[in-house]
Amino acid sequence: MDIAELHDVMADLARSRPVFHSEADFLHALAWQIHLRDPGSVVRLEQRIQPSLYVDLVLNHGGTRTAFELTYLTRAVTTTNAGEAFNLRHDGAQEQGRYDVVGDLARIEHLVNGHHAAVGFVVVLTNDPSYWETPASAAPSIDDAFRIHEGNRLSGTRAWAANAALVAIHNRELAHHLHAEYAAGWRDYADVGDGDARGHFRYLAIEVLPKPRA
Repeated sequence: MDIAELHDVMADLARSRPVFHSEADFLHALAWQIHLRDPGSVVRLEQRIQPSLYVDLVLNHGGTRTAFELTYLTRAVTTTNAGEAFNLRHDGAQEQGRYDVVGDLARIEHLVNGHHAAVGFVVVLTNDPSYWETPASAAPSIDDAFRIHEGNRLSGTRAWAANAALVAIHNRELAHHLHAEYAAGWRDYADVGDGDARGHFRYLAIEVLPKPRA
């Protein structure tokens, strides 16, 4: 699968499932959509690749493996789709959310460069515009290195600002290291909620390719 095919899958998924109850619900639905598009492929969820490394979704087609890490970040909204009620919670903690996304990117890089997958993707789906919008203030933030807003570029070592409080980064202290450079490009996914701005979902999909051979 390449990035163009993934965008097609997301477009198909948005028509049948514009909103999800949880990240696990999103993961299952995406896996099913991939299977529908390519019935000959083998799709696995939460696959253990290494002793301490699990991957959200692995697609195997003709011996070629594609790895996915998915994130579903929400702000509170209540809506109904096809007669089904959805009551999404407010996740908040955007600094930690951004950190985890960059961590997913580093994890997929590790898999692809270690030849555990031919290609990988990080997919973020959210109705929280603070992830895709350029920060309103130019003042430094503790999570500047993990920003994923539209057009931002990620590369090299990504670490918290020196003034980050320990309570804010608890269990997330380690820096992430990226070998390649990635640009954040967001796309519209779906609108739910009868005109409520909180029902506007967008997604970020980043493709990870193996390092060029020297």
